[in-house]
Amino acid sequence: MENGWRERKALGDRKQTTFVWRLASEAERMFFSYAWILRFISSIIESIFENDYHY
Repeated sequence: MENGWRERKALGDRKQTTFVWRLASEAERMFFSYAWILRFISSIIESIFENDYHY
């Protein structure tokens, strides 16, 4: 009885760990996509400002 409960708890912990891992990887992917978008926008803004300086 004791062993079964411990095994079930270990299984639950492992499931929680995989959930956290999946959440972390998802957050990482979102962060990188946001960083890419921000870099893209900043490059556009930079080019606009550079064009403004030419006038």
